[in-house]
Amino acid sequence: MSRDFRQGNRPGQGVTAPGAEPFKVDVTAVRKVIAKDEPKDLVKLTNDYGKLLAEARLATSQIRSIFGSVRQMESRWYDDKQRNQGIRDLLMLKPKLAYQEVRHKPQRREDPNAVGMLRAMLEPAIDAVIDPGEDHNTEEDGDNQKRFRRFMEYFEALLAYHKAYGGADKAQAGR
Repeated sequence: MSRDFRQGNRPGQGVTAPGAEPFKVDVTAVRKVIAKDEPKDLVKLTNDYGKLLAEARLATSQIRSIFGSVRQMESRWYDDKQRNQGIRDLLMLKPKLAYQEVRHKPQRREDPNAVGMLRAMLEPAIDAVIDPGEDHNTEEDGDNQKRFRRFMEYFEALLAYHKAYGGADKAQAGR
């Protein structure tokens, strides 16, 4: 899956500047780190993606506001009576991410849409929590509580690496 995250380009168009590589999310790898407990793969993947988010100048406040929403829903996942609401809340994160992507378009057309990049990194992880896919092995994959825990680890690692690579405290207008 590849998407061009410059302003004005719609997801799936694949339009890029001559010689420029579009940002690509390895959906299979993201789903794998959520479906299977493989911390080494999670660390490598989030290191790469966190660096890309910092280079795209994603503001710490932008990623933290989304992370805060996920943190609020976390307790519902471990309460059997509220798990359905937790699943619903996690699914509703997808339209919130879509809104934030449009809301935080870069000022310059050639700049990447950092929130769009974050959305592309999180959506396959959300999908893997809710539906591990037809090729999942229940013993390896665990229940959706375990997948949600791995989703939280994935998101926390993205946030940590983003900051480690110099994630901006404020959205920056230009380069």
